[in-house]
This record gives sequence, structure tokens and C-alpha cells, in this order.
Amino acid sequence: MDSPLQLVSRFNQWGDSLSPAGTALMMAVGGFVVISALGFMFSDFSLFLAATIAVGLGIGAYAASLTT
Repeated sequence: MDSPLQLVSRFNQWGDSLSPAGTALMMAVGGFVVISALGFMFSDFSLFLAATIAVGLGIGAYAASLTT
């Protein structure tokens, strides 16, 4: 089992091999997971709403980068 630091560096290397659009999409998904987990822990609906908006923006940026 890798240490958390090794996992992060491996994830960063994998992220570098992605296109900028892929990286943006991964960040959007990661942000959604983190914000959703926080919203679930504190049972605060506004955090879920913020997470959904963040993912929408991330996917929008991804789609926009594909068309250029």
C-alpha cells in the first residue's frame, strides 16, 4: 500500500498526462465529491447546491475547451 504522499504524486503524474480539459474535469469531479461529503456531514443543502453548480461550471469549461 502506498503512502498518501506517493498516491498524490502518482495522481499528479497521471493528471499531467491528461489534457488541460481532462484536468479541469477531474478537478470539478473532485471538488464535487469533497463539497458533497461536507454537505452530507453537516446536512447543509446549500453545500450540495454549490457542489452541483461547481460541477456544472467544470463540465461547461470542459465542453468549451473541446470546441476550440
